[in-house]
Amino acid sequence: ADRKTLDDWFRKYTDHPEKAAKAALELAKTKRTDYEQALPSVMVMKEKAAPREAFVLNRGEYDRPADKVERHLPAALPPLPEGAPQNRLGLARWLVSGDHPLTARVAVNRLWMVAFGTGLVATPEDFGVQGLRPSHPELLDELALDFIASGWDVKAMLRRLVRTATYRQSSIADAAARERDPENRLHSHAPARRLSGEMLRDQALAAGGLLVGTIGGPSVFPYEPAGLWEEKSGRRYPTSSGDALHRRSLYTFWKRT
Repeated sequence: ADRKTLDDWFRKYTDHPEKAAKAALELAKTKRTDYEQALPSVMVMKEKAAPREAFVLNRGEYDRPADKVERHLPAALPPLPEGAPQNRLGLARWLVSGDHPLTARVAVNRLWMVAFGTGLVATPEDFGVQGLRPSHPELLDELALDFIASGWDVKAMLRRLVRTATYRQSSIADAAARERDPENRLHSHAPARRLSGEMLRDQALAAGGLLVGTIGGPSVFPYEPAGLWEEKSGRRYPTSSGDALHRRSLYTFWKRT
């Protein structure tokens, strides 16, 4: 016991190499812990080596399985390429392959809807037989092919749409145009529509010379009515300061409740 006491005192109060090494080790551990805690976390999924068996369920009841079924794509669509894995990775690659007829059309239609208020297919959630036919099918196909050729560049497609003469028209239409095309499906004039809350906020900040155009970075917490966040989440709202208050609404923290 005396020897241990002497050893402890010696290591603590003398300039022994072991003391410096121990201090360096503790510092390294602290830095490693801080680094690991600062890393963002994401949910990941991993395919099982053997897919779980699936069955048709009688009236949807999980305890009444009927015929066994295998993984397949709808017969109306192109099949998976030869040798493609029958899993999520194979499905993802199939969805964005240049041979797939729907993905690019659906994506471009939604981008058109962002710019013009209504998609070329007015039912963006339904491209099937119960949905509406496209108002300009050849245009939809051309945009879809260009979208694929660009490497699925969303920003480039939006830039192309807003630079068109069609987009830059006035929303004021004469009586003849309104009578011939009351829903403006022929785009004789620009649509008059409400801005979303996010767009309206950004417009107001830009008009007032306050909008901060910095790109990237973590989410921010701009002004919010007192108590609103606490009522939904039970936590205090950590209001940002400085430039973070006036960043584009794209960067506003969004808490799902």
